[in-house]
Amino acid sequence: MIRYFSIEKNRFLRTIFLFSFVFFLFSAFGGEKQGELQILTDSFKRGRLAFTYQGPRSSKKEIFIADFKTNKIKKLIDLRGDQSSPSFSPYGEKVAFVLTNSNKKEIFIVDSNGKNPTKLLSSKYAQDMPAWSPNGNKITFSRNFLNKKSSNIFIINSEIKHQTPPVSLTEDKSKIKNISPDWSPRGDEIVYIKKIKPDKTNIMLYSSVSGKNRRLTPYSSFFQNPTFNRTATIIAYAEGDSVESDIWLQEKGEETSIRLSSLPGRENHPTWIESSKGLFFTGEMPPYSGKFGIFYIDIESKAVIPVIKANKGSILDISWTGFTKIPEISPIPNN
Repeated sequence: MIRYFSIEKNRFLRTIFLFSFVFFLFSAFGGEKQGELQILTDSFKRGRLAFTYQGPRSSKKEIFIADFKTNKIKKLIDLRGDQSSPSFSPYGEKVAFVLTNSNKKEIFIVDSNGKNPTKLLSSKYAQDMPAWSPNGNKITFSRNFLNKKSSNIFIINSEIKHQTPPVSLTEDKSKIKNISPDWSPRGDEIVYIKKIKPDKTNIMLYSSVSGKNRRLTPYSSFFQNPTFNRTATIIAYAEGDSVESDIWLQEKGEETSIRLSSLPGRENHPTWIESSKGLFFTGEMPPYSGKFGIFYIDIESKAVIPVIKANKGSILDISWTGFTKIPEISPIPNN
């Protein structure tokens, strides 16, 4: 695959210096603080970010929501067990997430104000990484089999009262893991990761029109968390290793890709805004010692803004909605 590196060495060093300086100013003088979490910018006047936070004093993971209209951060819900993989519904009125208790992973849905938590599906198999369809009628997720040695992608109705058995989109029964699904904006495709070995993955695409899966990447690497932009023309993903990874962009149907971010350390979990002019991602905070915060990058200028800092712990994954106030909407009929 041809690579186009967007930042020359000297320009890259200047960028890192300016970024570190801006981060220092925010850390020292600015930002809205909520305990161990801190909003570092007032650049966003609306929208919300849901994210998983793991504090320093325990291994427990909890989901928080940052509201950029109020510039406040609040815990989503208090539950026993670890919470992870938050995913906003299309209008931001609900959040799907994974609750882990005694090594059992189950998907729950809760109102975005933290009320009415409901289990989506009861199963003896571990469920992970939920993502909503564009009309909110369905959820795709990964499910582990064979003592976590393999996993496949499924879809299921999001309405509990209309629940039917989940439908499998992949059927790998070996030690292959199919994970990290994400819907296209039209809802006719799902992009996901096929994990062949611990450090070797491919980006795959399922089409509901053909009912087939095909590989998008011409070679295997350590790809993570692919996601469509809002026009389904570009896929953002993370690529790298356990020491350093960056956010890359690949036009759908093309084999070439462009490196979008080039910060030190590891970057992951790209999440597009509605206009597709930029995206949020998780990245290591200075001094790059394994603690992650949230950043925003403009697609055209490649300017990076630190958005949320975990003062003591680490932020693990994120989901964005442009809606700040929960809208009143009519139910969308099932397709």
